[in-house]
Amino acid sequence: MYQSGTPLARAMGPAVLTSVVMVWCGTGWLILGLTFLVAGTATTRVVSWAARRRPVPAIYQ
Repeated sequence: MYQSGTPLARAMGPAVLTSVVMVWCGTGWLILGLTFLVAGTATTRVVSWAARRRPVPAIYQ
């Protein structure tokens, strides 16, 4: 179960994406766009947090 996430996403992702866009038309595109916006914002915040918490190497001190 641990490593089944990526293969499952690759198998189900295209079908789910197509279904959302085709069934809900404009609303589906809005949901897709908001999903990418949230994912991009979360990634930016997590990377910024990780960079702040990373210790400075002794070479640069």
